[in-house]
Amino acid sequence: MRYTVVWILVIVGAISAGITFWRDGTTSPTANAVFDNIETPLGQLGDEVEPLRYTLDINIDPSQEGFTGTSTIDVELKHKLARVWLHARDMEITDSYITLEDGKQIPALYMSLHQSGVGELIFKEYAGPGKATLTLKYQAPYSKGVFGLHQVNVSGEDYVYTQFEPLDARRAFPSFDEPRFKVPFDIALTVRADDVAVSNTPVLEETELEGGYRRVQFATTKPLPTYLLAFAVGPWDVVDWEPLPTNTHRDWTIPLRGIATKGKGKEFDYALEHTAKIVDVLEDYFDTPYPYEKLDLIAAPDMGGGAMENAGAIIYGEQLLLLNDKSSPVDISAYTSVHAHELAHQWFGNLVTPIWWDDIWLNEAFANWMGYKSATLATGDDGYIRTTLSDALGVMNSDSLISTRKIHEPIKSYHDINNAFDAITYNKGGAVLSMFENFLGEDVFREGVRTHMKRFTHGNASFTDFMESLAMAADRPEVIEAFTSFLDQPGVPMVSVELQCTEGETAHVKLSQARYFPLGSQGSRDQVWRIPVCLAYEAEGRREKTCALMTEREQSVDLQSQSCPAYVMPNADGAGYYRWSFGDAGWAALTDHYDQLTSAEKYTYFDSASAAMRAGQMTASNFIDALEEAASAVEYGHVYGALLQWRDIKNNIVVSEHRGAVEDELKRLYGPAAARLGIWPYSAADAEDPQNTALIRMRVMEFMALEADHKRIRSEMDQMARHYLGDDLSTPLNKKAMNNTVMKVALAVYLDQADDAEYEFAFSRFDQSTDPNFRQLFAQALPYQSNETRRLETLNFVLSDQLRWPEVNAMTWEWANRSLHKKELWDWARVNQDAILTTLGPSRSFVLAQWGKSLCSEEAREQVAQLNAIIDLIDGGKRHLEQTLESIELCIARQTALREPLTETLITQTTPH
Repeated sequence: MRYTVVWILVIVGAISAGITFWRDGTTSPTANAVFDNIETPLGQLGDEVEPLRYTLDINIDPSQEGFTGTSTIDVELKHKLARVWLHARDMEITDSYITLEDGKQIPALYMSLHQSGVGELIFKEYAGPGKATLTLKYQAPYSKGVFGLHQVNVSGEDYVYTQFEPLDARRAFPSFDEPRFKVPFDIALTVRADDVAVSNTPVLEETELEGGYRRVQFATTKPLPTYLLAFAVGPWDVVDWEPLPTNTHRDWTIPLRGIATKGKGKEFDYALEHTAKIVDVLEDYFDTPYPYEKLDLIAAPDMGGGAMENAGAIIYGEQLLLLNDKSSPVDISAYTSVHAHELAHQWFGNLVTPIWWDDIWLNEAFANWMGYKSATLATGDDGYIRTTLSDALGVMNSDSLISTRKIHEPIKSYHDINNAFDAITYNKGGAVLSMFENFLGEDVFREGVRTHMKRFTHGNASFTDFMESLAMAADRPEVIEAFTSFLDQPGVPMVSVELQCTEGETAHVKLSQARYFPLGSQGSRDQVWRIPVCLAYEAEGRREKTCALMTEREQSVDLQSQSCPAYVMPNADGAGYYRWSFGDAGWAALTDHYDQLTSAEKYTYFDSASAAMRAGQMTASNFIDALEEAASAVEYGHVYGALLQWRDIKNNIVVSEHRGAVEDELKRLYGPAAARLGIWPYSAADAEDPQNTALIRMRVMEFMALEADHKRIRSEMDQMARHYLGDDLSTPLNKKAMNNTVMKVALAVYLDQADDAEYEFAFSRFDQSTDPNFRQLFAQALPYQSNETRRLETLNFVLSDQLRWPEVNAMTWEWANRSLHKKELWDWARVNQDAILTTLGPSRSFVLAQWGKSLCSEEAREQVAQLNAIIDLIDGGKRHLEQTLESIELCIARQTALREPLTETLITQTTPH
């Protein structure tokens, strides 16, 4: 029943006149019912149709340009209908019809109505109400980006694998592509006879076909939304590992496999060996067995640093999984935290799924928080749980923009959906969960989560449902309103603290709250949260802690002390998502007792001091003192936060002639740490805390070599890179010569100092390599070359196929955010914006707006504003542009206010060298 091109043209023309014709000359009953004053739904499709089950039959040959398939969907029509809305993007529907319960088959025609993939399936006759089956046959191209059915060639071999979240299942099969539609799937893939085929469930049966193909039928899935389906087809290595053993939560084992591109399966042992412990921890926490029939870990070459939690078939960027016992602590840390995050999703997100994308924040925030928690429990390393705090403090700067969004942001269109996957969702959301866990107590919070799992097993639930589960477990209904105050309004609270002591009376503090904004912001501070505030203080020689729910703009809290405390820390244990401030006496007292603060409290101390400086509430001298105090920090997040402040001062605040003073100060403050750590993990700190020490080494060496121009360290890095690269392309990279933790820095120094022959040799090494870690770090090293001609040539890689998308993204992010040459990237992008949009496509071209985010001049702001001409062509582009323009404005204001006092302080107060 395929429609000819002529008939399609006739139909399209008729529709424009309000009439739909069929081959027999009759008209569709949809002539008025469909097109008369009905707006295309760019958000939710509506409730007229409910999918009940899918049968997918897809032909996937990775060596071809595209694929074909049939999507059969059992549905319930809620009314008498002449059409249904559904999703199919960038595909041709070659045949379609609806079959009623009595077996009657009615022809149908699919019309694409919007670039996001929304369309109408129009029936020749009315159908429903009642159950029916939709059948759509189709053909589509593979995607070259990491979305939909993605095709990639590795070492001459072709592979296809999926990335469907959030809106790209519709590129692989016609569907109702929304999370609320959670149903079973029967999946069959027709593949080349020698290819491996993987999906969410185990293989049920295989049938050999003519022409060198076979049909692989998978077991029916548990109820799933479309975005959690997965396929992977190609000549994969399959590593069968020891199944996850039985335990107190289940009396059956779980098959565990690793799947990698050909030849890389041998690198899977570490990832597979360390999976069972994390699953055990999660089963204990949720008090629920692993929910699916198997667990496949798929190492994909183009996923970058991310992963996707597909039920039973998780797909990762291969550099996260292909490790060994000699991998750097940084790589091991990345594997552990991301792996734990994706495994946590198998319960929170997969077993219980959001109803709509406005609650995806809870999905991702919970997995972020739970991933760090379970990684800590599985490894005994509390460095993972500390990341919750560093993520929280890191996102506060973007959450201080007027253009920031609420955690629980209404989702009205596909633009909003794409914008929902950002640091507000992952990092702020995770921090707010952590804050309320601290407020309710760990045991109570866990019981609330377990209650939630049991209430909505294999179903959908909203944020309100989750809040109710917590309140039920805690027997504290007020927690709902408090939690909601952080979800339904944007921004960071600023809690001002004043200690008040009267002899003979209980000491108390006066708290006041407002929204935090930095210098130059025009935002209103008139907001009130319900904040769980915990205060730590020294009373009668001992440390005490008092917590209260701050519900008013101003509020007084009594302390457990009859004498005046020596100091007050306004965010005990760093658990609260808020910044805080003091008067001069409060800062002085806290600074005097700095050594008595916990590691997390020291970190929030420094963050709030930095925030006060950015808001014009702290002197330059005091801020430089705080930066110098931070140089003695031994926790990664604190060290890195301070170094980022130095980068901002050097690259954005002081003029170029004074950058040398900043470099000298960096050498003075961090030179001893660099000497103590060295470039190899042989220090005493490596033995005590390898992960934290490796991360600090990575950042200190980066700043010493690339920001402070430390000659000795640059020489050591250059030599390391030379030994690693070797001088003969016929020999492999000398991995023993390289500490992967500092590879980016070593390669950046080498590329900067290399002559033409050495430079060409290094690029030959890059082109030849299939090692994802080396390739990505090499790409990140490219922006640090001092040779302008080479840099400009490098930028053209964005428009070529020499770099994969994760490498393009890594290189340009480094260029835009860390390199002194960020204006150069933007100038190139302005000239090439049409080509960039064509090459990257609408779903990835948001980086165009982001590339300008770290610029700091009126000229740059005017140039970035010109993106308005094409911003509607970019998925989610408008919000990215708004935030970039505001970031530039704030940088200009910061530069104007702070340049003179900071420069004077650096020149007059720092130690001469």
